[in-house]
Amino acid sequence: MGSASHLLYRVKNRSLYPKGWRELEKKTLLNHPWCAFCGAKDRLQVHRIEPVHLRPDLVLNESNLIVLCQSCHLREGHVSDFRRGHDPNIKTRAFENLTAIRIIQTQDGIKP
Repeated sequence: MGSASHLLYRVKNRSLYPKGWRELEKKTLLNHPWCAFCGAKDRLQVHRIEPVHLRPDLVLNESNLIVLCQSCHLREGHVSDFRRGHDPNIKTRAFENLTAIRIIQTQDGIKP
């Protein structure tokens, strides 16, 4: 489900994962079983677009979530820094990136 650094973060910040988070996380992964940024289907994690320390009111809001693979979660979702980085435009960038990937795959005759 996650890298060692991500799991350590979750343990240290247990209060950021309120009652209902695990169910919402599972539901989100079931509804979106691929990385929204690159299309990968393994090592998926649910990312909060607006971090809870900035927007605690969005902690369980589905519209504040995006599914990313482990690599994209750190690199794209957190701009390479789990503790300080976040990209409020990740959904737009993910859509544009995945669309570009699908166009290239289609042109090359590759099935997604």
